[in-house]
Amino acid sequence: MERSTYLEERDAIRASNGTLIDRDPKTGTFWGPVHKLEGVTVNSLREGMQAAIDGHESAGEGEVDVFIEYEPEDFNLLSDWELKRLRQGDHLSQVRTMSLIFTLDETGLHLHLAVDFPYTDKERRMLDRVGEYIRHSLGSIDSVEYCAGLEDAPAWTIHVVPHLHLTVARCVEIAKCIESLLRYERMDPDVPEGAMALLLAGHSSFLIGRPENSWLEAKQSYGIADKSQKHEFACDVAAFANSTSGGLIVIGVKTDRDHRGRDIITEFTPCRAGSINVQTYQQAVTDRVVPAIEGLSLSVAEIENGDLLVVQVPPQEEARMPFVVKGGVIDAHDSKIRTTSFSIPVRRNADKEYMSPEWVHSLLVSGRAFLAHKATSAKNLRGQSQ
Repeated sequence: MERSTYLEERDAIRASNGTLIDRDPKTGTFWGPVHKLEGVTVNSLREGMQAAIDGHESAGEGEVDVFIEYEPEDFNLLSDWELKRLRQGDHLSQVRTMSLIFTLDETGLHLHLAVDFPYTDKERRMLDRVGEYIRHSLGSIDSVEYCAGLEDAPAWTIHVVPHLHLTVARCVEIAKCIESLLRYERMDPDVPEGAMALLLAGHSSFLIGRPENSWLEAKQSYGIADKSQKHEFACDVAAFANSTSGGLIVIGVKTDRDHRGRDIITEFTPCRAGSINVQTYQQAVTDRVVPAIEGLSLSVAEIENGDLLVVQVPPQEEARMPFVVKGGVIDAHDSKIRTTSFSIPVRRNADKEYMSPEWVHSLLVSGRAFLAHKATSAKNLRGQSQ
């Protein structure tokens, strides 16, 4: 692929894929639609911007801006802030400010992301929601600003030093995810329901850089045709059913260990589009887990190169626990399952464990003691009534 460069006779940057990014004579800013910049990296764009500075005296005293034009996916949805204004009887602003601007000056390349109508004006809450995601996926955060009065359209502007290896299209994809994270409080990536909403809304990129935890399990695949893998999948689902918060299993992602020993989601390894047989996974749970898990949801999330399977296990009534998986693995290499055995998986932080025989025995003893006490109490009540 060619390098990006500057065409002085046209006053335009020619991107590495041949697309021309023209300068607006009124604003002095270069404008380029994201759909025409396929495959263009941030580093390549920076080269073209530097060429514009070097080749044009009126480039703005050594500074060049490139505005990336794109449409938000949620243009017709009202943010939490807008809904609150409506309930208060206020009018809604017709302004929808959104932008992705690259600036090159003597300090280097910077990316400026504006998110309008955020649900919070508190910097700490905003950074808690998107800070780590930005640092891992987009670049280092230089500064943030909150504007409360732009024609009744409050907005956060986040200034980032971007990773140069990213494509421009990838930066826009991340920007759209950040917009959803900040416009809708319910899209909370730190709870299963919020993560599920983000995935089904097409914002799977929020997963990159996130560690597995007490409610999130990441898998490349299960090899679900194999009996032992069906059993493993059923155990993973049952472990979340035996927890107090439920959980989420995302299939089609890769993890790597970080320096703290955590499994961090690093990339997508999706299944071929249309190839996931949801019924096979559902049947693996139905056939093996007792009692049936209420509200179990299996959904396919489409991403750029294929599909992810997202399994949501909602919190279960404590009275129905523990959830038991029929069968036990004899030899994982030979896919042998002992059908007369059973397993009771539980979630411990980011790991799955199994109830020990001693633990199961204590549950049985406690259950018998409770039933005996209940029977004795009932007998005594009958005797008193006579």
